[in-house]
Amino acid sequence: MKSPVLVCVVLALMLAACDRGASAPMLKRPIPTAVPGPATPSSTIQAANPQAIEHFKRGRELTEQDNPEAALGEYNAAIAIDPSYADPYWAKARIQLYLGDVPAALQNANRAITLDPGDGEAYASRGAVYRVQGDIGAAIEDWTLAIERLTDDDVRAGTFYNRGNAYLEQDKTDAAIEDYTRAIELTSDFPEAYCNRGLLYRNRKDFDAALADFDRALELDPQDDETRFNVHFNRGLTHLDLKNYAASEEDYRRAVEINPKSAPALANLGTVKLSRQDYQAALDYCNQALQIDPKNTVARLCRISANLGLPGSK
Repeated sequence: MKSPVLVCVVLALMLAACDRGASAPMLKRPIPTAVPGPATPSSTIQAANPQAIEHFKRGRELTEQDNPEAALGEYNAAIAIDPSYADPYWAKARIQLYLGDVPAALQNANRAITLDPGDGEAYASRGAVYRVQGDIGAAIEDWTLAIERLTDDDVRAGTFYNRGNAYLEQDKTDAAIEDYTRAIELTSDFPEAYCNRGLLYRNRKDFDAALADFDRALELDPQDDETRFNVHFNRGLTHLDLKNYAASEEDYRRAVEINPKSAPALANLGTVKLSRQDYQAALDYCNQALQIDPKNTVARLCRISANLGLPGSK
């Protein structure tokens, strides 16, 4: 039979390791690529052929209706009528990037910039291409040029968000927070920006600011599962930091409801149960996590602690 003192010491050490939990990934999808901005064409539209303009507008409508192939047809029709019309090129580049044709996307973004160097949408599109190619510095340069030229607040907000994510990849946390803040100032209905800024505040141990951002993100009622999962996951992690175990458990239950196959969420839910000395539940959640990811360190450590805490452990 183990000494009670030894068991307590081991449990304390394991719990300290598990309490750190695991962060959910940042939300990093480029907003101007996934949500291609407004249906309002750029300044070059005044000089374009009217029929080309109509094809461009139909392409934008089809893009927003999630019909990329049909949108491409409209953009190609606009270019065929007026090859000097810049807008269909950057719009086409976004669709091609979405469909995975990165070389063609870069070619069309470059063509748009050549035709209209003052068009912020074109730089926003090329920045997204550079980001996919892994050239973070070039992406930041283009998104900076885009921000200087764009006039639509929603598109500028998305570009600030993209640049914030890029700064984060360069470990420039202050710059990332500043860009997320600018995005929020331009359009308050931006749960992804609140979520990412909240996680950075959490990492700085500014827990009140982090919780405020996560709460606001959920108040905005994000419709996509990825955003809702990340907000609940990271708010749960922040509550775990503060030893608000009941609140943390509720958030992780929500996260697991959204994604039952998330090993990190199950492992962190097990950690919360361990913190509340519900050893059997902790063991059950950690075992579920390890079935999905046998190498999950948090789950492995918490399973050891849970086994030590169960009655009759030797």
